[in-house]
Amino acid sequence: RSPGNRRRVMPEMHYSMPEENGLHHIKTKLLQLPQADASAVLTAQMLLEGLPDDAARQSVSNEAAAKARHACGEGASDEALAAEWGRQAATLCCERQQKKANAAFASALHLPTNPFLFGIALAALLIGALADQWTSNGRLINLLAFPFLGLLLWNAAVYILLLIGFVSKRFRSAHRANWLREAVSRVVCLLGAAHLSLSRRTASAPAVSKTRLVKEASARQHELSALAAASLHLAAGMLAVGLVASILVRGIGTAYAVGWESTWFADSPDAVAAILSALYGWLPLPPSLDLSSAAVKTLQLSADGSAAAASSAAASAWLARLIEALLVFIALPRLLLCLASLIRLRQAAKHWDIAFPTELLERLRRSSSSVRWLLLAQKADFSPALAVLAAQALNCDADSLQHEDFSPWHADAGLPAIAPDCRVALWQRIDETPEEDVHGQALIQLRKASASPILMLLDCRNASARFGSSS
Repeated sequence: RSPGNRRRVMPEMHYSMPEENGLHHIKTKLLQLPQADASAVLTAQMLLEGLPDDAARQSVSNEAAAKARHACGEGASDEALAAEWGRQAATLCCERQQKKANAAFASALHLPTNPFLFGIALAALLIGALADQWTSNGRLINLLAFPFLGLLLWNAAVYILLLIGFVSKRFRSAHRANWLREAVSRVVCLLGAAHLSLSRRTASAPAVSKTRLVKEASARQHELSALAAASLHLAAGMLAVGLVASILVRGIGTAYAVGWESTWFADSPDAVAAILSALYGWLPLPPSLDLSSAAVKTLQLSADGSAAAASSAAASAWLARLIEALLVFIALPRLLLCLASLIRLRQAAKHWDIAFPTELLERLRRSSSSVRWLLLAQKADFSPALAVLAAQALNCDADSLQHEDFSPWHADAGLPAIAPDCRVALWQRIDETPEEDVHGQALIQLRKASASPILMLLDCRNASARFGSSS
């Protein structure tokens, strides 16, 4: 490996999620990365945690950072640096653990969106149809009873909450924690963990872990919340469609009678008229309805539950207005909101949110000239000319090169002090025969003392002068 390709190495970093290990002091920056890049970063974090000791994690993260900085070059964006670091670190970890990199990059969460939404729509349609059957009293339809009044009020409350959320979103940070996204991700984690546990009992153990599942669910919160919103809107819309379909089908062979009855408003037709006007009177669609107190009084059901003659005659008009309210106020808006959520889901699936350590990003942004080098060479071999040659090989400034007298033969006497952010280069003459119990042991001690891999610089000048061309 040529010295010119060793541009810089990062010190050891911890890539644990704050909520798992309590590392709240680690500052992170939220990066939106494409799915492949984000998966590589998550895989690198997981594989680094799976290495046997801190020294191995140090070596891999440092080497990956150096390769990422070299590959991206100057002026690279934070997203490009983080993605390249993830690929390099994951690849190095896979090489050490003898795993396939492609398998390690695989996603832990597989969302069958289309079959899931189809099942939601079918189930909501059937529930809506059955709700009309279960809550109706034969051919009588009570305008103040569930499910009609309950559905209208419930959807009105949902629209108010959506409006409040839309307005408040403009006054809060774009990356502020959202309780709905967090709740959805936690539910997905629980379901995924249950699926993994069941898979281990019924088949071979899956390739992903629960920790990876949690990390990926956190990174895909926007996607999961969009899928949850689309599912809820679709279910509400199809519930209304099922209710309408059941009314229309039953109306073929049933002479409906429409009325109202109430314990609290039995003697207050004015209050009932106000309620019915608020629920059904706002639609500028035919047929027209008489919502006066006198007309509403005629719709009141008798004590035995039978409808008056006037209510039977007006049943078709009231049913038409009821169906219009369900379609215009519930089904149509909910299906449009479902479509908007699906569009948001498609956009969110392209990029995941990765919490990347800020300190690592700052170190990745620095140029290679800011790397501190410590040159270990015997005092007898060191000279200004040697410093110039070493600086050229290390791609750094000769004035910033620090020299320490060091000989492998005297390594037992003590090692020089090595700063955590300092790279170490060991100068060795090529005509000096290395011995395992001397040079090998010295390299092992240096590697333990250094936060980054040791770079060997071989001095070939004497060999070239002795064996090179006489010209």
